[in-house]
Amino acid sequence: MIEINKVYYISKGSLKTANKQYTSIKNDYEMTFNNETTVIPCHENVNVIPMLQFNFVPINNLEQVAKDSLVDVIGVCKSSSDLQTLVSKSTNKELRKRDIFLVDQSGIEVAVTLWATEVSFLTIYWSLKLLFFCY
Repeated sequence: MIEINKVYYISKGSLKTANKQYTSIKNDYEMTFNNETTVIPCHENVNVIPMLQFNFVPINNLEQVAKDSLVDVIGVCKSSSDLQTLVSKSTNKELRKRDIFLVDQSGIEVAVTLWATEVSFLTIYWSLKLLFFCY
């Protein structure tokens, strides 16, 4: 049983946008478990639960961000390109890439190019239609 204020490792669940028509909880996302989901209590000494902190930049403000800056962006994946295979001119190695197109509440769309291992992740989990990047 899951208890409040306890920490758990959860794997093989599905995370999706909450359908607010069928719930009174005000969360934006819901997690669904299936027969492959595992929930394991974390028995390590956890005095403070670590929290990720973000400073999301709206997509329509990206043009004001300095070149090569790292930014946090959140949006909905509107579409994606087919998986592409390229050969690097400098190393002669095969590279894989896929472009995804994100849109946020500003209504502006931005292309994000995923290379190598990120592309594999996208191929496996594309059916979720929810992507979360943390670098």
